Amino acid sequence: MDSDWWRLGLEDWPRADVLSLIQTIFTVVGFGVAIWQLARTASAAESTRDRIASFQARVLGNDLLVLLPELHKIEDDIDTALKKPDLDEVERCLTRYARKSAEAVALLLSDEAPEETVLVKTLKAASKAASKSRSDVTKGGTTVESAARAAMVKMNAASTEVSAAITRRQRVVTDAE
Repeated sequence: MDSDWWRLGLEDWPRADVLSLIQTIFTVVGFGVAIWQLARTASAAESTRDRIASFQARVLGNDLLVLLPELHKIEDDIDTALKKPDLDEVERCLTRYARKSAEAVALLLSDEAPEETVLVKTLKAASKAASKSRSDVTKGGTTVESAARAAMVKMNAASTEVSAAITRRQRVVTDAE
């Protein structure tokens, strides 16, 4: 066997051909490195997208965990104001409830969670009832107390769903950590 097999007969090649061969080798290696880097970049981008989605879900969950208990607090404030009776406070609370429940509905709809459809429907109904009660009082068609009591029926129906949603959201946020 020839001991100069590794030379491949390149000494007989013109210098331009040898440089062309070296250039081709570098090009093939460079192309391989470029493909490898593209694969790594795609993987990193996918991982980042997953992390962003997870972060958004967590932020949304945290927002809802702050907002939903506020609805319970507002209901309690309405009850307290009706017992005093502080009718101006009842009107303010009805307005706050309508706004906060509409905000909760918007957040829930942005989440597109199918398990929250019942909550969305009941919150929409409660928000609408609170707004209507406030409007009826402003127009003078009814007393604050009777309007508030009518809205409280819808709000109490939503309250059970809100409590269940809080529990679900706490689990989701805890699992995401």
